[in-house]
Amino acid sequence: MINECIKKISSNDEIRKFYTYKYINKYFEGWTYITSKKENNWHSLAIVLMLMLGLFLLLLFVTLMIVSFLIQINVIYDVITKPSSSYFINLFVVSFALISIMFSWIVAIIQLPLPEVDNSNYQKLLEMEQNDPRKYEETIKKIAIKSSKKEARYLIALYAIIYTITFSLISIYFYPESLDKIEYFLGKAIPGAFLVMFFSNEILGFIFNKGRVWFFTNYSEKSINRLTIFKRMERFFLLIKVIIPLIMSVIYTFYIYKN
Repeated sequence: MINECIKKISSNDEIRKFYTYKYINKYFEGWTYITSKKENNWHSLAIVLMLMLGLFLLLLFVTLMIVSFLIQINVIYDVITKPSSSYFINLFVVSFALISIMFSWIVAIIQLPLPEVDNSNYQKLLEMEQNDPRKYEETIKKIAIKSSKKEARYLIALYAIIYTITFSLISIYFYPESLDKIEYFLGKAIPGAFLVMFFSNEILGFIFNKGRVWFFTNYSEKSINRLTIFKRMERFFLLIKVIIPLIMSVIYTFYIYKN
């Protein structure tokens, strides 16, 4: 009935889709909807609202992932320090819980897209640049957009894993009393997750930009060892993706407990 009433509002199929957001609960269709007519455009407010919704969902997902892991660590620590069963039963429960957590994380990582590395693609792109510059530019743009999306998802997961593990280990070893009250423990942990992710992303972005500028300035296309240096630079970037959030996590954890 609602759909029939919406048809009376506008004869344009594209325009009617906008009304479905108000009268029909299709919250996520807007992300996949692309107008087929040039004269129909998204309203700027609609774009802002959809971006805000996506950001809130991302924050909720990251918070849920980090909190669930921290709660599991807190429960395991409580079982270790305050056993209610015999030693062997307690050891079995703790071991089983830790193995289950590690197994779930490994399964999640295995399900990520991890294709084989094909270094011949660099040579193909160089040949394409010489033979068909227009196709080369279009291909580079598509690769850049696809890579940036994958990189963003990968970095969010990496930051969350490094932070939760680092914060938990430091809390257990140096500040075990913090785990006695879960609200105190989570109150210290949750703000740091977003601070570490934000500052790590900004620092890494700065280093990546400076590194790429240095590479393309010093190594032209005619350089013999250009590909070798590029591979080394990528390995360095991979290393600092772990080191930067690790250092930020350590600094935040000690700072928040001492203040």
